[in-house]
Amino acid sequence: CTLGCSRFSGSSPENETRPIKVPEGSVSAAETTQSISRAALTERLKKGPIVNRVRLVEVYSRDSSLPRHILFDVRKGSVYELLGLRERDVIIAVDDFLVYSPTQFVRYLDLMPGLPESKFLLEREGVPIVLKFTMVE
Repeated sequence: CTLGCSRFSGSSPENETRPIKVPEGSVSAAETTQSISRAALTERLKKGPIVNRVRLVEVYSRDSSLPRHILFDVRKGSVYELLGLRERDVIIAVDDFLVYSPTQFVRYLDLMPGLPESKFLLEREGVPIVLKFTMVE
């Protein structure tokens, strides 16, 4: 998926264009839904890499075969803060597609303002959760 595409498709490490869905029944998570202003999201994204720079570190677990990335250095005023993401959240998937690289996740954020809704599967303090976002004008 490139920055010009209209929908995110996760990819596998073997083939950067082949989407890999989260395996059915592999994660049971509570879901929270919130509305996000499309204009506010766009404004935060425009702040650029100085404000929106974050570290995503790949982690491995014996308990899970799913790719996982821990979020570090979430800055005040960043797009990550607007979305409610926190330091040490573990990113697993977006829109039901596995995230195999930090670059994929950052690309997805650039696409979000053009989407009617988005969904992140993550782990927070060891508990799986789904953050669902509906874009509003």
